[in-house]
Amino acid sequence: MQGKHGHLSREQKQLALRLHGKGWRLVDIAKEIGCSAPMVGVMARSGRHLDAKPLGWKPRQGCLTIDEREQILLGINRGDTFTAIAGQLGRTVSTISREVKRGGGRCEYSAWRAHERARQQTRRPKPFKLRPGRLLEEVA
Repeated sequence: MQGKHGHLSREQKQLALRLHGKGWRLVDIAKEIGCSAPMVGVMARSGRHLDAKPLGWKPRQGCLTIDEREQILLGINRGDTFTAIAGQLGRTVSTISREVKRGGGRCEYSAWRAHERARQQTRRPKPFKLRPGRLLEEVA
């Protein structure tokens, strides 16, 4: 899911740098963020100036974070059971199972895509049905 003109988003770059810092292979990082391995290599060599802070969006309390999603992905890659992954994260097995199923299963799960999907599906503030004004003040 590259941005306009094939460029990676800041979030994808940050995730790539975090994964590179955790010792991931460039090929695996490229597969995770959806770009080529040479692009990840260039970014890893020249992108150190980018801080690998957490992604700009932070889910509400109780929802999975990007770090937890990365741990799920690491567990899947190690061949851990959902029970083992859930135990490591302090989550229920059903939370991990549903997360991986929504992400396409064990073979297709991507932490970045899952986090991006969660961000897109968050509830947005709805517009008020009554606009603040004189009539509302009289009724209230």
